[in-house]
Order: sequence, then structure tokens, then C-alpha cells
Amino acid sequence: MQITLLQGILLASMAFIVGLDDLMEAFFLFRPIMVATFSGIILNDLETGVIAGGLVELAFAGLTPAGGASVPNGTIAGIMTTYLAITQGIKPSEAFPLALPFCFLMQYLGTLKGTIFAFFMKPADNMAEKGDAKGLVRLHVLTLIITGLCFAVVTFLCTYAAQDLITSIVNSFPERLMNGLSVAGGLLPAVGFCMLLAVL
Repeated sequence: MQITLLQGILLASMAFIVGLDDLMEAFFLFRPIMVATFSGIILNDLETGVIAGGLVELAFAGLTPAGGASVPNGTIAGIMTTYLAITQGIKPSEAFPLALPFCFLMQYLGTLKGTIFAFFMKPADNMAEKGDAKGLVRLHVLTLIITGLCFAVVTFLCTYAAQDLITSIVNSFPERLMNGLSVAGGLLPAVGFCMLLAVL
């Protein structure tokens, strides 16, 4: 299945919004179960979106960034698992392992973004000393926009722009490999839940 330009734009717009929430952690729209459900609605397959979201949510249940720690991005994992399952006609458990490189990409991009944001601290301190509240608000809005654009651009490039490449790669996989991915995808939620229980 090929997605349309409109669906690609809608996915990118949704990613922009949940990217803002990923930074603020206000409404938890960035959680895999939410973004996968939204992606399923956009791609006209709500059922697959909900199943993929539940699968990825369990796998990422124990991966919570503490302090400055950087973890694989569950938001992109939810989007890409749903996208791959629907467009490639495969099970969510097969699509999930295929989505992992994309969430690692977003993890590294997030680290780079955090490094860039460190240079905002000195101007922010200066604004605070001068009592420039409007300047601080503008600076915070700028960081939100940068974060949202990172999510939007990665989502658009990985779904709409690269869909022919992704389809050719998935089609080249032998059946034995796809069966292995399905087994691995089914085990990952159990590993994530065990990590959460270990912390508790």
C-alpha cells in the first residue's frame, strides 16, 4: 500500500504536535499507544494502530529517561510500527523490530538537539537577570518549534518520502527472517514489562 501526500502531511503534522508534548510531557500524547492510534486513523486502519500501539507501549514501558539519559524514542517507534504494518501488509509484531532503527535515529537526533539547546542557557540566564519574561517565553517557544519540526521532518521523510525504498527492503527479506522478526517483536513487550517490574 502506498500512502498519499495528504496522509504523509497529516502524519508529519501529528508528529509535530506530539513532538511538542514530548518536550512538555503535558498530555502524554507522545506515548506509543497514542501516536500509533492516531497513525492508524490517518492511514485508515484504526484496529492495526491500536494493536501496534499496545505492543510498542509495553515494550517501552520500562524505558524512561532519567536525568540526562537518552533512550530510544518510543514516539517514532509507535508511528513507524503502525506505518510499516499497514503499508507492508505485515503483522505489528513483525513491523515492530523493523521500526527500531527509526527510533534509534530519533534518539541520536534528540541527543544532538539537547546539545544545541545547551547553548540557549547563557542567553536564558541573561534574560532572567534582566527580568525579560517575554524573551524567555520566546526562547521556550523556539525550543518547542525545533522539537516539533524534528519529529515532523523525520516522520515525513521516513513515511512518505522513503516509502518506495522501505517497500523494496521489506520485500527483499526472506520468509524465515520475517518469522524471526515476528517472534522477536512478540518478545520485546515482555522484556519491556520485565524492565518496568524490575524498577518497581
